[in-house]
Amino acid sequence: DARIVEQEAALRRILTLLIDWIESDSHRPDLAAYRGMAG
Repeated sequence: DARIVEQEAALRRILTLLIDWIESDSHRPDLAAYRGMAG
């Protein structure tokens, strides 16, 4: 199904953006503090 392929491509794109964002912010110490507050 073409829709499934499109959904997988979109999901992969979102995951790539999310990973890039996490990696670019991972050197910030306040990210760990935020994770601690989030539980």
